Amino acid sequence: MAVLERVANTTFIRSVLENYFKCEIEVFDVNAIDDNVPGQSYSSVMNRITISYSTKGYVLKRCLETVNQFDESRQEPGTLSMILKYFPETEFQAQFVRELNMFDCEIRIYNDVLPKLSTLVYREKIAPRLYYSSTHPQPMLLLEDLSALDYKGVERNYGLDLEHCLLVVEKLAYLHAASVVLQEQDSTMFQKFDTIVYPKTGIMGDLVSLSYDKVVETCGKVEELYRYVEKLKLAKDRILTKMSNAHRIHTKLMVLNHGDCYAVNIMFYYHTDGTVKDVAFVDYQLSCFGSPCIDLHYFLATSLRQDVRGKESFILDYYFQCLMKSLSKLRSATFPKRSEFDEDFRSFACCGLVASVVALAALKATKVEGASVQNFLEDDGPDSFQHHCFNNADYLKEMLRYLPFYDEMGVFDL
Repeated sequence: MAVLERVANTTFIRSVLENYFKCEIEVFDVNAIDDNVPGQSYSSVMNRITISYSTKGYVLKRCLETVNQFDESRQEPGTLSMILKYFPETEFQAQFVRELNMFDCEIRIYNDVLPKLSTLVYREKIAPRLYYSSTHPQPMLLLEDLSALDYKGVERNYGLDLEHCLLVVEKLAYLHAASVVLQEQDSTMFQKFDTIVYPKTGIMGDLVSLSYDKVVETCGKVEELYRYVEKLKLAKDRILTKMSNAHRIHTKLMVLNHGDCYAVNIMFYYHTDGTVKDVAFVDYQLSCFGSPCIDLHYFLATSLRQDVRGKESFILDYYFQCLMKSLSKLRSATFPKRSEFDEDFRSFACCGLVASVVALAALKATKVEGASVQNFLEDDGPDSFQHHCFNNADYLKEMLRYLPFYDEMGVFDL
């Protein structure tokens, strides 16, 4: 609450806006509302900040060229919407975020990486604009509100149809290709992006291990899945060790991964006829430098609608085509071979399995009231969030699909 009180006032917001837009602004009113949705975010507190303002006519043109939202041409008040995202205030949640350096990572993305992407010869929108960030006294970001630009999210547990999936991997291909070019320009560019998305220690380690054991337990109750009980048990340590080191595995194609690319962190912009036109990503708190297969496995494991399952190869084909096109448009010197890419995708299958075990289970939970990492770890009762993650028909359907899928890819092989 201290962060919200410091930010949601006319003096602070005026300073932020004038520094960003480089023009004189009068702020009349600032309102904040809670933008957190149960079960959507375990790593931050978010508020939507609505600002009433006016500008001087002689600087309007400059402001118009700066940002889509800031387009009032009258002296009467206009409105601007931002998302305030800041460090969690509960101790358990704060420790979880601190262990993974989530805010350090995201602030670095917005301050160091995205500005350099904007200097490339070919540019696409991949994230909200950053108006302001700070690391002290408490980490926080003020971001463009994509919903005010008519970007929309999707239902957390429903999944994406093929049209949406193709647009997502097309934008991922651009992000990955652009990072290749930045790495060519500066070999030290991504040295600090070494986040371990699923470590074997700490709170996340406990979360992954418990989720894995719950999947084994569920397999033991379902006749069609019983054959995976021993396979999962025998492979657990090897799979979780490889997953915790995934970002350290050097492949011929190395890119900046979003790191948490699933439906909840993706927003879409639509044509008037309802067809999807554009996509942008939010929550760059787990971004890491490594094989693009980290992002691809995570997305394919968590975000496909049931009727799109089985079309993973088609989606990967489209991704690779878009990757090569983006590398060409960006004038990269790096062009990976498809055979090497396919080999890497198979090698990183553990990323998809672990995402299915952890993230997909949370997405398919039939109860999200009280959903938190702490509640998941501490409450295993019959009406708990943990219970509803692994004991519902939708997740069982997913298990019947993903366990054979990753078994065929050799993830359980010794």
